Amino acid sequence: MYMPNEILLNLKPWQRYLFSSFITFLAGAFIAILPELDELTLEALENGAAWGLAFAGIRAGFKAVIETFLVWYTGWRNMK
Repeated sequence: MYMPNEILLNLKPWQRYLFSSFITFLAGAFIAILPELDELTLEALENGAAWGLAFAGIRAGFKAVIETFLVWYTGWRNMK
């Protein structure tokens, strides 16, 4: 029987990044949608999608900067 971690480990790196970004998008979207759940409108869904994209974009940018720094730092340390 597969456990969720085993499924994620069997994915290719780009698939893991995509899955992780999707989770981040959903979290951001739900933050904007849940307070307006009693009167769900198209505007609330648009706001949720915008928040989700913002969360996923910020996370992707932050992750890119951190990974670039780590690659640079490990390369610099290996040159010594």
